[in-house]
Amino acid sequence: MVTLRAKKISKNRYSLYLDIYRASQRMREFLNIHVSKDYTQPATDKAGTILFDASGKAKEKRVEAVDKDKWELARSIRMKRELEINTSEHGFVASFKKTSNFIEYFEKLLPEKKHHTYDNTLRYLKEFIGTKVTFRAIDEAFIDRFESFLLRKVGNNTALQYTERMSFILNQAVKDKIILSNPFKNREKLDRIDPETVFLEIEEVRALYENLEKSSGRKALSTKGIQSRKAFLLACFTGLRLSDIKKLTWAEIYNNGIHFRQKKSQKGFHHVPLSKTAQDILLGINKTADSKVFYLLSVNNNMIEKHIQAWAKEVGLKKHITFHVSRHTFATMSLTMGADLYTVSKLLGHADITTTQIYTKVIDIKKREAVDKLPEL
Repeated sequence: MVTLRAKKISKNRYSLYLDIYRASQRMREFLNIHVSKDYTQPATDKAGTILFDASGKAKEKRVEAVDKDKWELARSIRMKRELEINTSEHGFVASFKKTSNFIEYFEKLLPEKKHHTYDNTLRYLKEFIGTKVTFRAIDEAFIDRFESFLLRKVGNNTALQYTERMSFILNQAVKDKIILSNPFKNREKLDRIDPETVFLEIEEVRALYENLEKSSGRKALSTKGIQSRKAFLLACFTGLRLSDIKKLTWAEIYNNGIHFRQKKSQKGFHHVPLSKTAQDILLGINKTADSKVFYLLSVNNNMIEKHIQAWAKEVGLKKHITFHVSRHTFATMSLTMGADLYTVSKLLGHADITTTQIYTKVIDIKKREAVDKLPEL
């Protein structure tokens, strides 16, 4: 049902709009047409009583000459929209839907999409195009430009992930009969690049552990430096992300394990048992009033990594070490020592086991290297 209505915006000035009600949903479409009177209301006498014709139907107001063309245009648009809605039931999409704002539609769906990548996709879309872009404007050329924009901002795999999130939203728009087809449908996606997984061998972790509080420089190692090192080593034996390490409290450590809510997913509680080495790493840390374990860790992640990289250099490691290497190290050590993929996936807090499968490739390479070292007979 499409009803023509008028909204008073000032004295002798009314804005005409369509009140569209369909499938238990209501929307307004303002026509940018302005008239001097509200002709959507029936004609009345001087006393305000509605006037009726011989058939009992309320009479329409007489349209002033200055408003006649505008009023007829508004009425013809109303009839056109009514026709479009009726034909949409047979595979056509109403043009007014195509001109609706994709950004607003995306925002309305966000509460249903719990994963943070949807928020990031919308943020980059707004940075790319602003707060308004119609469904009609989103075609393959638009997607190509957005993809190029993303590749200037983020890595290849992240850009792929964000365009996939946008495609999921457009699939929903197809289901909601806003568009007939998803412009991603026949378009080639970016190729996913398997990143080189940097991890530490057990001997390298042992070298760091044995030099935990040593400094090769003239200056004594700062307490912040020691906490950065201990945080990294704990992550090597628990798989915790830096964000979770930074907010870890003593109250979350009990029964020889860590029990906490992951910052990244916020879904339920995550439980990680503590090995003997992990417990030893925690031994020398003072408990503070605010109860955070690593209370001296810098808020600046780059500073933490500088401490770790200097430490790695001191023990002679040639690899480029970031804090996330600790997580890779935990996964590869666990799989090397015989843990199954499902268990490692759960310990890492991965929502999907396919995310963990990247480490099986690393283990396969290690197996190949071990076999290649066997002597020839």
